[in-house]
Amino acid sequence: MAKKFLFTLQPVLAHREHLMQQAQVALAGCIADVVKLEDQRKLLLEELHNQENSRPNNGGGDMFMVSVTYIAGIKQALEANQVATQEANIRVEKARVMLVERNRDTRALEILRDKQKKEFMSVQRILDMKLLDDFGSKQFWRLQGGV
Repeated sequence: MAKKFLFTLQPVLAHREHLMQQAQVALAGCIADVVKLEDQRKLLLEELHNQENSRPNNGGGDMFMVSVTYIAGIKQALEANQVATQEANIRVEKARVMLVERNRDTRALEILRDKQKKEFMSVQRILDMKLLDDFGSKQFWRLQGGV
């Protein structure tokens, strides 16, 4: 009686779903990079704070210069971290935009599939009703002594 619904664009939909999953993975990777850079920044800030508070005030000039050089290195690492974080945030936004585009493409095909399935089911229901009506009328005529 009832036929099975076949969406002719199913391979395209499956491909777009795959692309959307790839975009989700890419976004997750970019976000993980940002989180990692933020954690590194916190550690660097903590180390800078510790070094500035424990800088030797008395002692040889060599100890003081080593401390100043180390602090300068930490500040330079913080600047590099800030640049890397900005670049990572840009990659996150690009990945987010890509995911939105992929989601939109996939959703459009899903809406088309659902609409076609609803139309198919409506037509199938009408055909099934006609078949049952024909069967019922033939059965009625047989019982009445007709045909």
